Amino acid sequence: MLRKKSVGGLLPVLMGLALIAAPLVLTGCPGGSDPVRVTGVAIYQEVADADNLPVTDGTISLSPGGTVQLREVVTPANANNRAVDWESAYDTIATISADGLVTAVAVGSTVITVTSRDVRTVYAQVTVMVADAALVSARNELQAAITANTGANAPAEAVYTPESLAIFTAALTAAQAALADAASTVAQLNAARTALINARVNLVPVAGVDPNDPAIVTARNALQTLITTANARGPASAYTPETWGPFAAARTAAIAAAADMALTAAQLDAAHLALYNAMNALYEAAVDPALAAAREALAEVIEEAEELDEDLYTDYDGTWEAFEEALADAIAALVDAESTVAQLNEAREALEETMTALVSVARYNARADLQTVVTAAAGREEANYTPETWGLFYAARTAAQTSLTNWRTQTLVQLNNARTNLYNAMNALETPLAAVRIALAALIAEANTFDAADFTPATWAVFYAALGEAEEVYANNDATLSELNEALEALQEAMEELVPYGNLVDGSLTIAFEALSSPLVGAVEITGSLSFADEIEVENPDGALVNIRWYRGTTLVPTGAGGTLVLDSSWEGSHLLTVRAEGYESGRIYSLAVRFTVAP
Repeated sequence: MLRKKSVGGLLPVLMGLALIAAPLVLTGCPGGSDPVRVTGVAIYQEVADADNLPVTDGTISLSPGGTVQLREVVTPANANNRAVDWESAYDTIATISADGLVTAVAVGSTVITVTSRDVRTVYAQVTVMVADAALVSARNELQAAITANTGANAPAEAVYTPESLAIFTAALTAAQAALADAASTVAQLNAARTALINARVNLVPVAGVDPNDPAIVTARNALQTLITTANARGPASAYTPETWGPFAAARTAAIAAAADMALTAAQLDAAHLALYNAMNALYEAAVDPALAAAREALAEVIEEAEELDEDLYTDYDGTWEAFEEALADAIAALVDAESTVAQLNEAREALEETMTALVSVARYNARADLQTVVTAAAGREEANYTPETWGLFYAARTAAQTSLTNWRTQTLVQLNNARTNLYNAMNALETPLAAVRIALAALIAEANTFDAADFTPATWAVFYAALGEAEEVYANNDATLSELNEALEALQEAMEELVPYGNLVDGSLTIAFEALSSPLVGAVEITGSLSFADEIEVENPDGALVNIRWYRGTTLVPTGAGGTLVLDSSWEGSHLLTVRAEGYESGRIYSLAVRFTVAP
């Protein structure tokens, strides 16, 4: 209920609505500069196009596969760290995402807990029951039976014998236990409900008054019907004070009589007659119809305002304080017998306006979260991102900015969706720079699998220099797009220009030596088979090599001109030879082992 600031003095009871002044209670304005710690957290179920439904310490029922969106409300609203963690006691029953989406998995019961990150001892819980339709129905019916036999509906002890009351109490206790037990079956729930209903029906009245006596039941029902009719009379200002006072007293006495199970039919009839006579004696005061309508409309708005809970709202921009002042003014106008139609309507419109302007804690938090993401997105520039990802981001940012501008008229779902869409689009942004870095990293990784022994020294030297340059550029986080592209292209070109020691070209093998490098001892294996008519030729540009000879072990193998190995049918099979050459100018000896297979 509304906890109002003091409006001065005591307000009278009017039209059945108790209006009582209370001490001044202020909610801290959001945005304070001093650190503010979290003092409370509550759980609310998100409802489309409406403020969220409080469910803390309650129960939510779902069928397997069903979902429900939960939201936290952290107090005070201006706490510095409002972040929370969600947790399900049994993920096998129901899971919960980081943003509070519950998904029912299997039949059972689990407890969902939300805990403040600022103060870990501050938390709230809600029970999630996952069951099939029959079980849910049985639980609801048992709950209805328990409600019909507890509180104001409980049997009066003075009316029934202790023995029958003991049986009823045991049945009620068993029913409550069955309802609280998540393992109760449909049959057990139905049995508990039947036992409770039978125990109530079988209550034995004490000697004297039997509330189930047909005459007493008839008298009580008639009295209750008359009370309902009497409650429709009013407001008090519509009747003369001389007739309204006795009527109000008779109505109060009738309500008490209807609730007293020890009264006889005659006593109930007497209360009925007194109320009937008082109601018939009411004399209407001369009232302007327009004035009566204005008073009634104002009273309805005041009653609605009284139901608002201050804990669920902030004092953003002084909205709660303005609402309380408008409520106090409305009450004063309503109780003032001299208020005109214009004054009553003005008070009602002012109160309605301040109620519309109220900012709930949940809405304020959603607006603050959206503002954080919009601020983070504001510094992004189109030139830094790919067209595809920028288009999606720009649309999400524009929608979020519009939602933020109009946040007072946006629903919680709309505010939260705007924040989520912008956050996801911002994280999905891709930059050309990033794409080139990824490509360069992949090429460097591939290049590092190469072995110097497989390629000529001259081409390896160019490749090795390009690889080093590429690794240096990649390691520089401030490298420009141009620098990354140059390193990528240079490494790609150097990799393509690498010359291996053996290349099978047009059925002939070319063995390449490098005359100007240090003495070489390497090996090359020719994959696939050579034919009888093939040749293995040693590359000798500009006659840089002399004395080119082939050896099988230490035995010299006959060759053609220039050290060319000519294959015929005698070469059928696998071979491992060594080819040696001498540098023409350096006099250095170069050696290369060659493995190959010859087939017909």
